[in-house]
Amino acid sequence: GMTSVQAARRMADLRATGPKCQRATNTAQQVEDASLISGLSGAVALRDVAGVRRAISAGADLDQGCPWNMTPLIIAAALGEVDIVKLLVDGGADTKAIAWRLLPFERQRLGTASQWAQRLGHNRILAVLNG
Repeated sequence: GMTSVQAARRMADLRATGPKCQRATNTAQQVEDASLISGLSGAVALRDVAGVRRAISAGADLDQGCPWNMTPLIIAAALGEVDIVKLLVDGGADTKAIAWRLLPFERQRLGTASQWAQRLGHNRILAVLNG
């Protein structure tokens, strides 16, 4: 087996090769908290259509996925926010982006926006994504 030091190094390697987050924070929890309150992802999480529009107009990165590569589009699809999904798709967001959860020794696939919509029964969003 691995020593705890080796395991910690492995985690650091996985994090380093995972999606780049703009915020330098100490823990995954802080990254998660920050992503919910800032920028485009924050506006999506708050279901704030006007805020999403403003962020897109301001040139926000539509595919910034942090943490776990949960892109704004994936978050919107999971929340069932049809209007926000439309705005992001029209803006050119990557509909094929895949969210991953980084576990100590593996990456667990969480799926694309379409897969989230399908899993949660958001059929109108599926129609937009498969347009």
